[in-house]
Amino acid sequence: MKVLASTLAAIALAQENAGDDGRAFDAAGFGDYELSAFDDLYGFGGSNYYYDDTFAATYEAADDAVGANRESANAADTGDDDKAKENRYFFTATQTGTTVTVKTTPITTADSTRKCWKCDAMSYATCASSGGYEDCPLGDQDCCFVEIREEYQALQQLCTGCKDKRACEDNKAENFNPTAAGAPLENGNDVHQCRPDYRQQRIGKRENNQSVCRQCFKTCEAEGTYCFGSIVNTSTLPNINFKLNTDKASYPWGSARTAADFPGFGIPTYLRADATTAAALTLDIANKVAGTLNVYFANTSDGKATTSTGTLKNSLEDDEEMLYWGLQGADKQWWESDLKAKQNSLKAVSAAQVSGPTPPKVTDLA
Repeated sequence: MKVLASTLAAIALAQENAGDDGRAFDAAGFGDYELSAFDDLYGFGGSNYYYDDTFAATYEAADDAVGANRESANAADTGDDDKAKENRYFFTATQTGTTVTVKTTPITTADSTRKCWKCDAMSYATCASSGGYEDCPLGDQDCCFVEIREEYQALQQLCTGCKDKRACEDNKAENFNPTAAGAPLENGNDVHQCRPDYRQQRIGKRENNQSVCRQCFKTCEAEGTYCFGSIVNTSTLPNINFKLNTDKASYPWGSARTAADFPGFGIPTYLRADATTAAALTLDIANKVAGTLNVYFANTSDGKATTSTGTLKNSLEDDEEMLYWGLQGADKQWWESDLKAKQNSLKAVSAAQVSGPTPPKVTDLA
């Protein structure tokens, strides 16, 4: 705006020097330019408009006033913003006569104990041999995820690793079609993505479609026992023998299960069971009573039989007597459950065993 005012003043001066008619206008070489279109466009009265010193001075004074008002307003806005920031942020508190600064140290690295075993494989053995531990980044510290894909009762893909808890729960919510809530799987409800009942993987219109099931659980508190499958490193072998075919009569699908038994891994429950101090629970698991159908011991011969091979055998439960949830053999209710909450509860039961012993029960696993 000041440039325009200066230009107008120069034009007025040139016209004054040229005479009253203003036709001899040629200030600083502007006489070679046709400016009537500019005047018509911006409403200055065309080529007949007479610019004088009074108009230029008045225009420039008005421009300066607008600029001063704008600067004053900006200063006031800045002050308001500063006050707003003081109200929003509490890292620095200002008191009369004294300024107190509270220093904060942001967390820039993940907690090394908050890990998940990460793999994307087509078998449990490959999950161990090609996977590895990963530090969960900030925001993902409290959740490991697992996704299993099966087709016609055979494992097609196994993925596990760190995941934001909200994102994991959103994925888990896709397991079952909410419009069919309450409809039992055994009644032919095959609209779900997750179909853990093996009857649905070989009977019905979706028998050849993949079953996709997802769950969320606690991050590792230490590498090994409290991580997926208690995998230690890439040389770790599957520690559970899932005898789903041998024991099919004990499961809802019965004879519909045709695939062979296989070795694999499970999710640690945080509950340990010794054959002596937890005799009732170990017997219930062996007998495959309700609530224990997908609960297994780390037994490569039969996941339903305890071996109690720990260093504290027949005394107090130890980490080698960890119980696991198997992805195979689980029902719809388990796939919908909050495993992290269950693990925290079972961790408390295990803590009581150390000072007890307090024998764990089937109801503890519910």
